[in-house]
Amino acid sequence: MGTGRSPRHPAPGPRDLHRHPRHHLDALIEHAGLDLTGAPAHRHRATFDAYATALLLLRMAGRYDTWDALAQAAVPPGLPGAPEPEEDPTLW
Repeated sequence: MGTGRSPRHPAPGPRDLHRHPRHHLDALIEHAGLDLTGAPAHRHRATFDAYATALLLLRMAGRYDTWDALAQAAVPPGLPGAPEPEEDPTLW
């Protein structure tokens, strides 16, 4: 199983995804430049969508030193544990 990484498409950071105008799976796959030629099944099937989502998570996780740092960046603003926007970039 490949990592889905492409040299022309670096791992999307939290600010990249936040600024992206579309957030559905197809748009995120395109934005991240994932290679899904080895994915099981076809788009809109549970196995394919789960595989693509896992590759997106792995791609984003590569931008953080720890799982806790990624999880903290994923907390929406206003909820407990959300970082201050001026301190840390978030997924929101």
